[in-house]
Amino acid sequence: MPKFLFHIKQVVGTTFDPDGMEFANIGVATAEAELAMVQIAVESIRTSSPFDGISLIICDTDGNPVAEVVADDVLRKFLL
Repeated sequence: MPKFLFHIKQVVGTTFDPDGMEFANIGVATAEAELAMVQIAVESIRTSSPFDGISLIICDTDGNPVAEVVADDVLRKFLL
């Protein structure tokens, strides 16, 4: 199975995922990133932390971006 890295992009900078996770394909990896984004949103609300401008950049093991999951898009999808 291919491995994907999930880098967290915020207004203040990017946190790089050094390990990544294996998924069957990019579709499954993207769905997992969307669920992770919901968890990040819940934690941000719980701790009163800023949530604006967050996205997960999904990269292959060579560091090439293959998808981006944007917080606002995910919240619209799950809340509307």
